[in-house]
Amino acid sequence: LGATRRALALALDFSRKRAAFGSRLVDLPLHAETLSELLVEFEGNFLLTFHLAELLGRDELGLSSPEESAMLRMLTPIAKLYTGKACMAITSEVVEVFGGTGYIEDSGLPTLLRNAQVFSIWEGTTNVLALDVVRAIEKEGAFAPFMEGIMRRLAKVRGFDESVANVKARCQELNELLSKAVQEGPEFTQAAARQFAFALARTCAASLLLERAALDQTPRSAEVARRWCRSNRNALLNPDAAHRGLTRLIL
Repeated sequence: LGATRRALALALDFSRKRAAFGSRLVDLPLHAETLSELLVEFEGNFLLTFHLAELLGRDELGLSSPEESAMLRMLTPIAKLYTGKACMAITSEVVEVFGGTGYIEDSGLPTLLRNAQVFSIWEGTTNVLALDVVRAIEKEGAFAPFMEGIMRRLAKVRGFDESVANVKARCQELNELLSKAVQEGPEFTQAAARQFAFALARTCAASLLLERAALDQTPRSAEVARRWCRSNRNALLNPDAAHRGLTRLIL
């Protein structure tokens, strides 16, 4: 998480100073969209990680309920696999922000990219961690309290009906997939484990972003949550003036 934020801080600073096509990079609409997408992704990772830190703190102080301990067991590999992959992807985009300079060793940026790769390798590769998520579900019964926590957060959110509906729909899909995995057996479960773990991470982060948006009631937090929760994040962008204005809130 720290490495990701460092890369983004460098990209933002550079974009506010570097001029191209008669404007600062940060003022170019396409570049602004790219940066805002990276920042939205980071903020989901941030809340996911600090939710895990909260659970760990409660556990270390002996304050955890059995359900919270089970969630901690399951969220640990989820957060590690998701943030490790996100760091690599975001850092790669940051290198590209700098153009040829980002490829030059003296800039220090290639070092950031190489170091980012290790996060998805040490202490368990992505596939190993995905199987560990399955193990936590099977041995700790962690799935039910994990999903209940998401639903509790969503129940407190007002004014984000479409986003909440999207998250609830994904929760239903996850429940259905787990039920099918139980019926189909270990080969099906293992084959589905990676995407299942990523979906758990994104769904949990969505609930945390919506909870934050409902609590602090700032336009920026609201827009970050809405963008994260879009049901199809690969949909074609419709960057009208209103959308471009909201993008500026994120930068």
